[in-house]
Amino acid sequence: MSLLTLVENALKHNVATRNAPLDIRISADESGITITNPVRPVLSVESSGIGLSNLSSRFGLAGAGTVVVSNTDDVFTVTLPWLPERAA
Repeated sequence: MSLLTLVENALKHNVATRNAPLDIRISADESGITITNPVRPVLSVESSGIGLSNLSSRFGLAGAGTVVVSNTDDVFTVTLPWLPERAA
């Protein structure tokens, strides 16, 4: 569900057209799952930042560690840490 939230945010906040689709990349390594997209802001969308804040809170409550967000002029990246294993 966290990936869906991040993909929706990327589409909401960036320009994507048939001629210029938004390149959303999802990868995984030992640190977690990383979602990256180019920054091509939609000018008419306001952001409250609640989505990323809620996501970070949920991962913290699950004991997973810190959600890492990086936003430069060109690239927006979010890394979600792996959730800890639960005892059966």
